[in-house]
Amino acid sequence: MLAVALINVITHVILNYLILSLGYLGIDTTFAFIAILEVLVMIAEWQMLMYVFHGPKGRFLILAALANAASFFIGVLLFWM
Repeated sequence: MLAVALINVITHVILNYLILSLGYLGIDTTFAFIAILEVLVMIAEWQMLMYVFHGPKGRFLILAALANAASFFIGVLLFWM
């Protein structure tokens, strides 16, 4: 669980830094753009999970998808509501 949490924290720190940097530069970060970035993060996390654990691809894809969906919707609730 620690490795899963660390992978998620690392990728989301990078994602949030990117979003903040783009906002600082005046680049509009729309809902769709952030959703696309979340999908890219999910793919990166999936690849890292497969590298670390050498397990079944499908299970790690589901884990990465669920973790990022939860993160995305929590972010929507916190920042757009």
